[in-house]
Amino acid sequence: MEISNFLIILVGLPASGKSTLAKSLKEQLIEKFGVVEEQVSIIDPDLIRNYFVKNLNEFDYTLEPKIRVENLENVEKELKNNKFVISDDLNYYRSMRHDLKSIAVRVGVPYFIIHLKTPILTCLKWNNERGTPIPEDVIYKINEKMDKFDRYNWDFPVYSIDLSAVGDIDEKSQEILDTINMNLQLKAKTAEIPKKKEIEEKVVSRNEELDLLTRKIVSKIINEKGISLDTKKISKLRKRFLKKNVESSLSNDDIAENFKNFIENELKNLRK
Repeated sequence: MEISNFLIILVGLPASGKSTLAKSLKEQLIEKFGVVEEQVSIIDPDLIRNYFVKNLNEFDYTLEPKIRVENLENVEKELKNNKFVISDDLNYYRSMRHDLKSIAVRVGVPYFIIHLKTPILTCLKWNNERGTPIPEDVIYKINEKMDKFDRYNWDFPVYSIDLSAVGDIDEKSQEILDTINMNLQLKAKTAEIPKKKEIEEKVVSRNEELDLLTRKIVSKIINEKGISLDTKKISKLRKRFLKKNVESSLSNDDIAENFKNFIENELKNLRK
């Protein structure tokens, strides 16, 4: 399957399995979909936080705006480098998702929201089991502030997953990527419709333009030479000429000259 780069926006609570899913998605893009490893980038703001905070247990909300800006800059930079980007962040506010969506639109790549709906009790359990657990009150606050996907068409997940209910995560990652690919194909087909319509409209417009042009020429020839003609035969001649010239790249003046010569020759044949 050939696919161009896109942005995956992961949304979920801390310890919901976002990093695990991000790594699996990257592996499946490489192994199953033939993407070069260097072309897949996981953007994790925790790596940025490490520069500012020595202990992640000491969650400092005052640093988040600065971390957010650098995180978004990294996403945009990688997308501009034609990379497949996975935003491994909480993205629990709608405004956060909108910032990422705006970057994708600005760069000109598709974006896809994946919602990790792992239950909060499971997230708390997994959080306590890992090396540097986040304070539970922080997770509860994030859960309370999580914006739902119920307001805008652009803000809707193409796939929702509860990792606590998943057996084979790589299989699910393939399923997610297949869903993304189907969406890409649908978008491509939808984009072709206006183009096809535009081409059809141009052909119709050109046909009408040449139809009027050739009618005027026939009328002028008849009036100038006082020739009495069978209108049905003239109509057939005009249609024959239009059919051959409707997609011509010649100017109207050149087509008019060609039609004038064509019709005069045909009229001579009719008089014989």
